[in-house]
Amino acid sequence: MKTPVVFLLSILFGLFLSSLLTADKSRYTPNDRTLITVSPEAAGMEFQKLRKIKGHFSGGKWLDSVDSWMGRKHRLMLYLQKELTSRKARKDTITEIMGTPDYTLQGDNPQASEFFLGILSDELKGSDNEILIYKWRGSHDFMYLVLREDRLIKSDWWMAME
Repeated sequence: MKTPVVFLLSILFGLFLSSLLTADKSRYTPNDRTLITVSPEAAGMEFQKLRKIKGHFSGGKWLDSVDSWMGRKHRLMLYLQKELTSRKARKDTITEIMGTPDYTLQGDNPQASEFFLGILSDELKGSDNEILIYKWRGSHDFMYLVLREDRLIKSDWWMAME
C-alpha cells in the first residue's frame, strides 16, 4: 500500500521540479540586464519621470507602470541598483542618475536603526556610512543604498511583503 503512495508522490514532486525548470525565468530574475536595454543615464531619466507620478501607494490611483511588481518603475530601479552597485558608484553619480534621494540617513543615527528594524548589520550602522533611500511604492517598498566614504558599498530593498 505504501508503494503506490510513494510512487504518486515522486511523480508529483517530479512534475513540480519540471515546472520550475521550464518556467519563464524572466519573471524570477529581476536583475537580468535584458529587462532594461538603455544606458543607466537614460534609465535614470525615465526613473526620475516615473517617481513624480503618484501611484496607489502615494495617494493616487493604481498604475501598473509605477505600482505593479516588475512594472516599469520597479524594473528601472532594479537595473539601476545593479549598475550602480557594480560600479561602486560615488554619491554624486548616484544622485545625477537617480535624482535626490527621498531620505538620507547617517548609519549611526538612531532613526536609521528604527527605520530598518534591524536589517542593517552592525558594520553598516557606522557613523561613516550614509544611507540613501529611494521609494518605489511610497514608504511601502523602497531601495536603500549604503555609502561609505562617498562610495556605494551595499544596496538592498525593504519590502512590506504583504
